[in-house]
Amino acid sequence: MKRWQRRVRISEIHAIAQVALTHGRHNIDYKKYHTELTSLNEAHSSKPSTDWIEAMVMLNASQRKRSRRTLGLMRRLSQRHTDQGTEAEFQAFETMVSEALAPDRLNHHGYGQTFAHLDHDDIWSHLREVIEALENEGHSVFLNSGTLLGVVRDGKLIEHDDDIDLAVELSAKTQKEAAAEWIEIRDLLEKMDLFDHEADVAPMIHKLTSKEVNGRFVEIDLFPLWFQDTDEGERAWLYPHTRGELMREDIFPLKACDVSGLMLPAVPEKMLALNYGENWQTPDPLWRFDWIDSHAHFKEFITSLKPLSKRIRKAKKAKVAAIDNTVSKKEAA
Repeated sequence: MKRWQRRVRISEIHAIAQVALTHGRHNIDYKKYHTELTSLNEAHSSKPSTDWIEAMVMLNASQRKRSRRTLGLMRRLSQRHTDQGTEAEFQAFETMVSEALAPDRLNHHGYGQTFAHLDHDDIWSHLREVIEALENEGHSVFLNSGTLLGVVRDGKLIEHDDDIDLAVELSAKTQKEAAAEWIEIRDLLEKMDLFDHEADVAPMIHKLTSKEVNGRFVEIDLFPLWFQDTDEGERAWLYPHTRGELMREDIFPLKACDVSGLMLPAVPEKMLALNYGENWQTPDPLWRFDWIDSHAHFKEFITSLKPLSKRIRKAKKAKVAAIDNTVSKKEAA
């Protein structure tokens, strides 16, 4: 196919995808158009055209597919318009996509209703119960990451976010010790009926029992914090964003949040700058965390969690097998 023919076909799919997105047509042949768009870009994969990026974004969004890939394409498109001085064009496109998805919203976790459409009081109430249960077991728990960012910067949960982030202090002093204690914490959560097996995907983050609000479940992510002894004092390691840059006194004593009454780090601004960069006070729905760099720093912690990873995989295989067995029995009947 010649270059001009590729451009024409991309424009045609662009129009089809836009109609599907803006008119709620979820029955188009997604696989066909996605495969065709991918092949149309093979020769120019390092620098796809703006039309191609927009077409792929709208196609994915119209069918609520490939959220992470779509978010990455949006970031790429945003940077391109910034470089070209055409930010208004990107803003118009982003607004069109957002309005078409409403009340759903594209984010790192998929397509779904965000905190902008949920009752925050119900969420805070459930969190108080979960945190109190952990505190009764002797654990210090505080708001972390996106939840911390929301209450400090916006005075509420971030409107485009859709899950809760908490951190819990461990007694460990090394990454290896932290991994062993983290497995113990998971076992404790299971005994307390606070662990959400349905949402469990990675051993580094524990999924707590979620809360149903307005017909959807709000996931709660629990992250581990420990302190390593150094000549300068106790340095904080909080997976995945803090790697010894903060001291104990930057986090403890915890202080109460004016919004929720739950606990925050002593100096939340320092932690937020590490997690989100120096521009953390400026909202950025397309922001992305550097997981590759983070995992390089937490390598020993992650490697030491291999036994837990095996448990998770085994549990998932057993669940799939049970479902297959149930289906087979129904078909046989």
